[in-house]
Amino acid sequence: MSTTDTQISAIDLSANQYTVEQALIRNKYEAFDENGELILRAKQKLFKMKEEFPFVDAEGNEVFTVKAGGIIDVAGNYAIIDAQTNARRRHGGKNRGDQLPGGRDNART
Repeated sequence: MSTTDTQISAIDLSANQYTVEQALIRNKYEAFDENGELILRAKQKLFKMKEEFPFVDAEGNEVFTVKAGGIIDVAGNYAIIDAQTNARRRHGGKNRGDQLPGGRDNART
């Protein structure tokens, strides 16, 4: 798979729909494809000054990390860092384009 500015090199995110579930007590996430298969999971690293969420695939391999731009980040300024290439795949909040890795628009997922 070729890598563009919005693609993550370690995972294929070409499906039309994904479901993300968040735990109630701690910032833990699971993402499922349209067939109900687990494709990603993450939990917030505790005791970090800035929020950091490493996402791993179903086998436990790190795929990407979401990192906050600041300690208190009310603007939603987050970067998505590709685990294989260490490239920044997305940076910014809602005002900088609502696209997910893979180039899909947030409104459709």
